[in-house]
This record gives sequence, C-alpha cells and structure tokens, in this order.
Amino acid sequence: MYKFFVIVILLFFINVLPAQKVFINEFDSIIINTNQQKHVQKYYNNIYKAEQFIIEENFDKASEAYFEAFKYIENPFEVDLLHALDCEQLRKNPQKTNVKFIVKKLYSKTGEIPIMFTEQPYNEVVGVDELEEYVKNQQHSRDTNFIRKIEYFHEIDQGIREEIIAEHGYPYDEFYKDTIQYLDSINYFKIIELINDYGYISEELIGGAKNLNSIHLIIVHNNKRKEIIPVLHKSVINGTLDARFFAGILDVCNYKIDNEFYISQSVWFINEGIFSSQKYSKKQLAKLNKYRKSIYLDSFNTFQDKIKWTIRNPQYYFNFATMNNQMYLSDEEFYSIILDNANKKKSEKFLYFKSDEQEKRILLRAKEWDLQKHNENEN
Repeated sequence: MYKFFVIVILLFFINVLPAQKVFINEFDSIIINTNQQKHVQKYYNNIYKAEQFIIEENFDKASEAYFEAFKYIENPFEVDLLHALDCEQLRKNPQKTNVKFIVKKLYSKTGEIPIMFTEQPYNEVVGVDELEEYVKNQQHSRDTNFIRKIEYFHEIDQGIREEIIAEHGYPYDEFYKDTIQYLDSINYFKIIELINDYGYISEELIGGAKNLNSIHLIIVHNNKRKEIIPVLHKSVINGTLDARFFAGILDVCNYKIDNEFYISQSVWFINEGIFSSQKYSKKQLAKLNKYRKSIYLDSFNTFQDKIKWTIRNPQYYFNFATMNNQMYLSDEEFYSIILDNANKKKSEKFLYFKSDEQEKRILLRAKEWDLQKHNENEN
C-alpha cells in the first residue's frame, strides 16, 4: 500500500502539480472591490435578523426572518435550514408547511431525511413516513462524480498518515514528512482544478455541508498556501458557498487583513469551555468590519454576542460558529490568562464564561495558584 502512495506522488507531483502562483495581498483589494450580489446580501441580512431574534428567544419572529431570507437564494445553506427547523419546533404554533419546505431543501443536498425526525419533538409536527412520501419524487442535486473525487482525495490524505503512523510511529521523520507534504500539495491543487472545472462549489454539488469538511481538512494541511482563496471567493459572492465557512477558511489559511489581523470567524475555546476572543482597537475594529461586510459577514461584535449567548444557553442547539477550535493550556498559562482577564487593562483577550458562578470559581482558583507560586518563590 505504501508503495502505491509513492507511485502516486511521483506521477502526480511530476506531471500534474501546477507551479505555485505568488499570492500577495492584492486579495485585500479583491475583497473590498468585488461587487456583491444584492439578492445574496438580502439573504444574509435576513439571516442575521433571524439570529438576533434567536438570542432574544423570539422564535416566531426568527422563523419569519428565516423564511424571508429563503426567498432570495434558491438553495439556502444547511446551517440556516437547521436553525430554521429548530425555531419551528420552538415557536408557539409550528407550521407543517415550513417544516416540509426545510426538509425538501435539506434532502436536495444530502438525499436523506434529517435523522432528528425519528425523535420528539420533531416528529410531533410531521412524521418520518409522511416526509418520506413527500420527498420520494424529489431530485437531489448531488454530483456523484464530484463527491467521489473529493472522497478519493480525503482517502489519500488520511490513508498515508495512518499507514506511516502504523508502521513507523509518530512524529514522522523528515522523509515521511516530505512524502506527506507532496501528497497534500497534489490534493490541494487537484481540488482547485476540480472546482474550476465546475465553475463553482456548493453544498448541493458536494452532498451537504459535512462533505465540505474533507475540503477543509485538505486546506488545513496546506494552510500556508493561499491559491484556493480566490477560487472559493467567487462562489461566496455568487451565493453558492456559505460566507461563514469561507471566512473560517481565511483564518485557517492565516490570511490577515493588511498582514495585521484575521477575519476572526473561527472561535477558540480554552480550558473548561471558556470562550477566548481577541481584543481590537476602534481603528482595527472599523477596518475588520469593513472587510467582514464585504464578504457578507455580520459585524465582529454582533458575531461575538451570538457566541456568548450560545455558551450561556446550552439548552438550545443553535451553533453560530462555523469552526470551533479547542486549545488546552497548562495551569500556568491558564491561570495567568484568567488573572490578566480580571485586570482588564493588562489583558490582550476577552474571556467569556459559561456563567458568572464559573468565572468567580475559576478566578478564586487562579488567585490561590498565584499565592502558592509567590510563596514558593519566597522560599
């Protein structure tokens, strides 16, 4: 099996791998100067209205805003359909026609009825049997050839890593590291070629949002490269690729506005589920929001407010973060950040806790740790 991968490397790397184009920050100007599609902008405007109603726990109004948004693009994004479905279950009088519309749109992406309809309260509005009858003649938009190729790239990405670890352990030595990097490069440029051949990428084409994870993984393994960014950007502007997913990719690729700071769509959690967020000056925040708006994102502060609401309301299943990241810190790193957060002037980050009680409890532990450290130094 390993010999097969070596052959693949030689054939593809020698004959297929395109020359890497120089990517400089002209993409800053591309982002700012590209004309948005008005119907796509109206879609996102209504989506953000719906999300605001959610954090106000006005699910009737949220549902209305979602269905207003769905008028503007043919294929609403999966995350918005699922949020609209949850709103429908939480509102005072769930509408069966709304639920059927959502299921129909989800089915067009995945070819499946959402699994939650096997459970309450979802099946109380409309049952699985009725939904199966409703969608049995519905055509899904998945392209099996596209999906097969993405699955193949994913298999190579994971297969070579699993085989090398099984035979030689981890971490990799330099030879195997180079082998993996060659394969990663091949996968990366083949995905760009595939998307360019089709002219766009969408959840419908790839078989649902979960299959975008394979592309995301390959981009993560090529996170110093930038060539895929303008390729995905075209689909974002035209409304076939979720801007929030794209913004997370920009963060993964270490794309920085003016080489200074990130788009900041990725969400970072540290120990004990605490949400950690970067601080920005007013000038930086104005520039950041200008760039965010140019790719249909809401303002940074509004986005942060939704994440804070989510971690304080775990009884709901809304997820406004496209990409969640976890960073585990040592006791010294963790308690130092906690103490810095208590000293607002010193802190470089905002920390948001699950509750006021959690914040008090962890701060007390941090102070005890700091006192013990001080006493040890004294001795």
